[in-house]
Amino acid sequence: SFQDQSDSYLLRLSLELRAQTDLTFGRYDYGGLFLRMPFRVGVGGEALNSEGQVNGAAEQQQARWVAVSMPLIDRDEAWAGVAMLDHPTNRHHPTVWRVDNQLGIGPSPSSSRSWQLRQGESILFRYGLFVFCGRTQPEKVEEQWQQYVFSVRE
Repeated sequence: SFQDQSDSYLLRLSLELRAQTDLTFGRYDYGGLFLRMPFRVGVGGEALNSEGQVNGAAEQQQARWVAVSMPLIDRDEAWAGVAMLDHPTNRHHPTVWRVDNQLGIGPSPSSSRSWQLRQGESILFRYGLFVFCGRTQPEKVEEQWQQYVFSVRE
């Protein structure tokens, strides 16, 4: 679902995986949903997680959310960003996040351990994408995370 909040957007995503055969997802540092902003060397940008860790310090760390913001060429270098919100019903919440050296971000549900899905079983992953103008404001992202969590029920 998509919600226009006049000065920002909230996109709610649900991904259900259903096993046709027994599956094992091996431990791997990344994979799955991933966001790549238009990063440019020398221009800057910032990734920040709910625990206050910035850029490389947020790599492979557990957090409720991770936000990335940076100046955009087509916006006259004005900053804009996206926060990815992990839902508490997701496996291994709070998830471990991938934050690469170009500030690409994504939840990594297989990063800390392998896991299995038996034939006929399914798993549902829920994420929110909070799109905003300006630099990341952690208190605003946290408020969005709280609203997202209570708007999406089991």
